[in-house]
Amino acid sequence: MTLLTLAAMPFAHAATPPNTALDLLIPPAPHLHTGGYALLDASNSQVLAAQHPDRTVSPAASTKLMLAYLVFDELTTGQVSPTTRLPVSTTAWHTPGSSMFLKPGTQVSIAHLLDGLITDGGNDAAVCLAQGVAGTQSAALSLMNQTAQRLGLRRTHYASVDGLTAAGARTTPLDAAKLGQAVVSRFPQYLGYFRHRTMRWNGITQISFDRLLERDPAALGLTVGDGAQGYGIVAAARQHGTTLVAAVMDTPADGRSVAGAFAHVASQAYALLSWGFDNFDAHTLYQRNEPLRQIHIHGTAARVPIGAQHTLRVLVPRGCYDDLHIRLLLDKHLHAPIQNGVQVGEVSVALRGKILAQTPVIALHTVARENGLQRLAAELGHWL
Repeated sequence: MTLLTLAAMPFAHAATPPNTALDLLIPPAPHLHTGGYALLDASNSQVLAAQHPDRTVSPAASTKLMLAYLVFDELTTGQVSPTTRLPVSTTAWHTPGSSMFLKPGTQVSIAHLLDGLITDGGNDAAVCLAQGVAGTQSAALSLMNQTAQRLGLRRTHYASVDGLTAAGARTTPLDAAKLGQAVVSRFPQYLGYFRHRTMRWNGITQISFDRLLERDPAALGLTVGDGAQGYGIVAAARQHGTTLVAAVMDTPADGRSVAGAFAHVASQAYALLSWGFDNFDAHTLYQRNEPLRQIHIHGTAARVPIGAQHTLRVLVPRGCYDDLHIRLLLDKHLHAPIQNGVQVGEVSVALRGKILAQTPVIALHTVARENGLQRLAAELGHWL
């Protein structure tokens, strides 16, 4: 493996978008009869495979995944707790489609509502949660769209809190997968909600639509549902410390029953996840803040240690580790003073010319600007 090829270039011009496929000496990724898919490494959003990743598709059940993200964020910041009880409005009760059978005028804990939202796909639970954590559905919808932009889901727009067909609602397979990655990476403490295979409320037991939970013991769940153009799933699975996220969107039923269509889209996700686990190995190249080298900064005789701002970890096609190329790009206009933690460049890892991952490089020490006499004394000290 080639380590740290140095290029003295302005780091702002160095970034190269990751490729959406790896045309390498491993079996090709599955070709699926679907609107599109994307397969990501949950640790860094590295794209392992994709088919029409930027095609506009219906958000469908991924809408509820974004709503769950908002609720998890409220839980994490302490605004609410799992035992916080929210009132059930008549509007929530009247919401059509999948239901956890809430009763108007009652109060239900957030923990139970999350179970209804995720396990059953309850639209009444979605409306109740949206009203409870944001005040109104419109306020929750605004937060959902703001969060989508903050997460970099540039082609996503939600038009309802429950995922029911609404004009203007859209996403892409890649955006849906990125949302799943954000949930998995930011809220590992709440992933247990996605693995419930059944739920019981109001005397009624309901079974999860996520058939992948039945098929794959490594599955972490996430969300499934149907939209105007077909069935979709955002699924995560973990093996040997590696977590992958697959989004398969707008898969047509092709005459299957509802149960058969859910089973089919789960089998598509299973094929993708299995392909990823079977053909890639995880390698951690640099830990966060691990020194890479020392560099000279204009305005000081001192040399400054620099390191990766985030852990640089990649999934490498099996047998291709020795072909990795790591490149360090530095800002050629660095002048003291430099504060600890300031970005000074970036480090990227590529395989046969294709960028797999990259992270900013930061100064690991603060360095003050020196006057001419101080620099001369420092230089003389090196010779004594």
